Parts: sequence; C-alpha cells; structure tokens
Amino acid sequence: MMEYGITNFPILAEPISFTTYIIINLIIAAIGFGVSYLLRPKPPRDKPSGTAEFELPTSMVGRPIPHARGKLWITGTNALTPIFKYSYDKNGDGSYYYGFDFWLGICLSADGIKMIKAGEIVLWPTLRDNTSEAIDGTTSATIWAPTVFGDRTREGGQNGTIQFLYGGQSQTLFPLIQQYFGSETPPGRGLVSAIYYDSVGSNSFYAYYWGTTTYPKWQSFLVKATDQTVDYEVIWQNTLSNVGAEDDFNPVHAIYEWLTDTKVGRGMSTSLIGTSFATVAQTIYDEGFGISYILDSTGDQVQSYIDQVKQIINAVVRFDPSTNKFEIVLIRDDYDADALETFDEDDFWISSFDRPSPGKSPSRVVCKFMDRMSEDVGTGIDDDIALLEMQGNQIVVKELGFEAFVKTQAFADHIAAREQQAYSAMGAIITLTCLRTMSHILIGDVFKISYPELGIASMILRVMSIDTGELTDDTIVINAIEDVFGAVYTQFGTAPSPPSHPEEVSFESYSGSNWSTSIVESGPY
Repeated sequence: MMEYGITNFPILAEPISFTTYIIINLIIAAIGFGVSYLLRPKPPRDKPSGTAEFELPTSMVGRPIPHARGKLWITGTNALTPIFKYSYDKNGDGSYYYGFDFWLGICLSADGIKMIKAGEIVLWPTLRDNTSEAIDGTTSATIWAPTVFGDRTREGGQNGTIQFLYGGQSQTLFPLIQQYFGSETPPGRGLVSAIYYDSVGSNSFYAYYWGTTTYPKWQSFLVKATDQTVDYEVIWQNTLSNVGAEDDFNPVHAIYEWLTDTKVGRGMSTSLIGTSFATVAQTIYDEGFGISYILDSTGDQVQSYIDQVKQIINAVVRFDPSTNKFEIVLIRDDYDADALETFDEDDFWISSFDRPSPGKSPSRVVCKFMDRMSEDVGTGIDDDIALLEMQGNQIVVKELGFEAFVKTQAFADHIAAREQQAYSAMGAIITLTCLRTMSHILIGDVFKISYPELGIASMILRVMSIDTGELTDDTIVINAIEDVFGAVYTQFGTAPSPPSHPEEVSFESYSGSNWSTSIVESGPY
C-alpha cells in the first residue's frame, strides 16, 4: 500500500500514514463541531417555565428579622408572600421573558433605602453608579435595566416598580396587597419591606421583569438606620446617633440600645443608665468613628455584642453602686496625673507584679474590617519596628476580627495603632490586696500608687477587674495595669527591701528596675 508522508505537520516529528492523517483531521473536525454546538444560540423553549422552576427568595415563618444599624448592604431577604402575579412574554425568536410580583421583607426599622443592586451591578437610583444614593424616606424606585445582564439570548435584565414600606405605626395596607390577599392582611407594621410590581406598564405583561432565566439575580439593599428606634420613635440622643460622613451608628447608642430595648436588647429600664452615656456619646461623635452592623433581631448574643463594641472603642461599662446606675468610661488620655488619688502601703499590699516579655508582646496588630460597599474583608495594620528588632525580626501578630462592626479603612487603622501603642508600652500587671479604704474604686478608674518595698516611687494604674469578696471580708482584690497614658509618670526609687509580709508574698527574683520577672502569690489571697 502506498503511503503519503506528511512532513510539515506541526505536532508530529516523524512522517505519518494517510490513514492516521485522516483520523486526526476527523478528530479536529469533531472538536470544532462540538465547540460550535456549545456556542450556538439556544433553541427556544417549547413552553415557558412554571413558578416551581424558579430559585425564589425564602419564605420562612419564625425566621429572625435582620436588625440593621449604620449603613450597609442587606442580602438574603425573606419573602412575605408567595408570587401573586406571574407573567411571561414570548419574543419573536421563541425565547421567554419572565415577570412576577411579590412582597419582600428587608429588616427592622430604617431611615431609608439608599441603593439597590442585583449581583454586583447597581440598578438604582443610578444604573451602574455606586456613589449616588437616594434620600432618606424615598418610598419607591423605578428600575429600567432591560439588558443589564445581556440580551434575550443571555440573562436579560430587570424592569419595574418597587414600593418601599417603612413599617411605621400608621402604615396602612397597600392596595395591591389587599387586592390579592384581602383586607384582613396585616399591613406590615414594624418591618421595612418592598413590593415588586409594574405600575406604569413598562413591560408588556404588567409585572416586574426579572430576566430570561429561572435563576434571577436577587437584589441587595443599601440600608441606612441611625435615627429611630425599632419601635419608630426618635432615638435616644438623636443628634449624636449618626457619626461621620459615612452614616455610621454611634457605638454608645448601640450599647444603650442593647441594654434597654425590649426587642433587640435586655429591656432594662432607661432609669438605670447614668449620665456618663450621654457624655461619652458626645466624645465618640467628636472623634468621628462609628460602626455599622446587621444582627438577628432575637438578641441572643447581646453580651458578646457589647463586649466587642467596648473593645472597638476602648471602653468599660460598669455598674456604679454609689448611683445604682450603669456608667460607661472611655480609656483615654483625659486625666490630670497630678490630681489623681494616691495610695501607698497603708492601703494595700502587692500580691503579684509582672511585665509582659518583649519576646512575646505583639509587634504587629492587624484589625480586620469589612468594606461597606464592596463587602470585601480588609485590614488595618500597625507595626512597632523597635519591638520587632528586639524579637529578631520574628513578627508576633495580634489579630482583631471586627468585620461585623467596622466598615472603613480609617477606623481599622485607628484601632490597630491604638492597640499597638498599648502592647508596646508593656505596662506592669499588678494584683493589689486592698483595705476597704479603696473600696470606692471601680473598674476603669485610674489612681496613683507608691510602694517602697518594690522601689515604686510613683505609678499610675488603671483597674481591670475587682473581686469584692464577701460582705464580711476586710479586703478586696484589684487587678490593675500600668496605664499606657500614664507610663511617663512612672518613677522607681531604691532597690526593694525585704517584704514586710513574708507570709503573704515571696520574691523570686528581680532585674533591677526592669521588674521583668514575677512576684508570685503564696499567701491565702
């Protein structure tokens, strides 16, 4: 049999037979046909899809209602009704356009819906513009984006009218809902919601147009909520609730709400809230750093929320027995060191004294946040270069996960720098067994001590915790730390003399005035 050599075939190094050449070309042709088949226009459906074929928003009884504060995107909304109008339109090539109307729940009370997007594309108030926002209280949105996701051979777009219902106590039943579900239908008070329909006939079938597929791109809502309570009343200290240019929520207002609100908090009487809350709210407002968050309305994790926000703003919430009220204290450089109350060995003795090791103290603080608009997780980072060199350039990292509350790079950077300053100070950690002469001191307070037995001529401490013991006890135990803002006032005197309470404390070792090793407790306390 005669064979034909193919010497210029780009893949094969040796000549091949004519039969092999034919087989190779058949394979190439088959691949080309397969690709063209996949890329061909889809044939029209014989009939339109039914509602059961669509991926619809959930409709779940008893599902917690999202509680939003500040300004942020809300997704995963809950359908309040089934589809009450379903329509389709057949295009000239046999493809179908789908539209349906329904009522969607969004969140508890809000001041306004600022923006709507589907997928990653902003639809309203200005198509593809993520900087333009609607004014508070806007009651309807007209969407006109028929090809925003592609023409009829792809996913189409969205057209129609969205009616916003803000859920106030005077809200009446929307006529369209009454038409389909009857006059006994609840009007939706206490809930921000949206009704999808087509009021102007922009679609030939008079329903909200969702595209050409059974997998519509469901919408997300940029919600702003700073000015009213969940019961639609003017919020406490309303002139201070909206912080900064980004419509964030004042963190002190968040703690106040979690303590007092009956729906999303503990429901305590507002008479138990001290005047310090208003004072600190003003300070935070002036500092310009707020938070935004969305939480379940059930409020099961109230204490964990409070603890996180306290750490974010560097604050202490405490109960003051002298006023029988809750008070809030910011940890700030806001005191006169010379005017602080001073105590000495006549008032306490030290049970333990320690300093963090430079080798273990964080030389880098990373604060995680979630960008408000992109919803991407970012980081604020602060390094202590000098401490890093002491650690042989082996970074010790402290990571703070505040994505649920912090939404701006500026605030994340601020927190990281503040926390790194505190870690770099490596303040002494001290346990004091105190007589009742110090029983008026509360968590968060600062005071000054002198303690000749350890060579401490002057040191400013801030209280971290207090163990008051039993009512019959003569002493209390205060755990304190050398205050980061008062470290410049620390003075050491002569080397320590033997302890006057050897049965209560023993001294393992010292490193001069560095006090890098611990004094361990061996007494009964």
